[in-house]
Amino acid sequence: MRKRKRIRLLSVGGYTIDETANIFKTDRRAVSSRIDAWVESGFDGSPDSPRSGRPEKLTVAEKNKAVEPLRENPRSVKTVIAELAVIRDFRRNNLPNF
Repeated sequence: MRKRKRIRLLSVGGYTIDETANIFKTDRRAVSSRIDAWVESGFDGSPDSPRSGRPEKLTVAEKNKAVEPLRENPRSVKTVIAELAVIRDFRRNNLPNF
């Protein structure tokens, strides 16, 4: 995220794509596509959008339920997973990998 913001700042500051790519030691196409995405998003925020991939194993509510026990017992991840399994009646292959 920090790199993306700096690319935007350099772009607004008048740096060319080649100069920006040299500063970040990256390919000019990467810088160009980042600037293009930023322009398309309307200059007002991060141009990131949801990405494809495997669906989440836990719902937002289940993740929130896991936070408190993990804060209480940060070294007992397996215990928290076992508690969540009872709460949600997980099958073993549905448990998140920690």
